[in-house]
Amino acid sequence: MKPGDLVIRAYAFHRRVLGTIIGIETSEVAPAFNHHDDEFGEPWLETVVSVLWADGTTSTELDCELDYNEEIFR
Repeated sequence: MKPGDLVIRAYAFHRRVLGTIIGIETSEVAPAFNHHDDEFGEPWLETVVSVLWADGTTSTELDCELDYNEEIFR
């Protein structure tokens, strides 16, 4: 994924709206302390994508919540 790519929501939404990626930010997420095991879990990378939708709205989505437009209409 990169800015300018066309995407669509991968989850159920009240209508199908195309969007354009306008920003991407990847950060390392530190897990919370697990009191059961008395240790921290492994950190992971989380990618947050800002999308400008065709209806004029913007939203912040996780990368796993988006599909490429080309994959939807095959």
